[in-house]
Amino acid sequence: MVLPEPSAIVGIQLVPMAPVSAYLGTDAAGGGDQIGKLVEAAAPAGFDIPFGDYLLMYSSLAGREQAGEALAAARALPTATIDDGNSRSYLLAYIMANAS
Repeated sequence: MVLPEPSAIVGIQLVPMAPVSAYLGTDAAGGGDQIGKLVEAAAPAGFDIPFGDYLLMYSSLAGREQAGEALAAARALPTATIDDGNSRSYLLAYIMANAS
């Protein structure tokens, strides 16, 4: 039996990360603590993994500090890691919108 990647378990639930996904950062959705736990479980060794770009977008919803960290990680993310349904420009714009 093949077990799914932890990043795929969380990441597939995030697609698509549209502006309306901001509700995922609210207290009603678990807030920053929930985001931190899920991202740590899904990407313990970094974001160069399947759905790593979506996990970075999700982590940016946890607060300005987390958005700043996500932005730095997103800039360093290899192009091959970015999902075909996403782009680096959208990834960066989404995170920057949460960092301001």
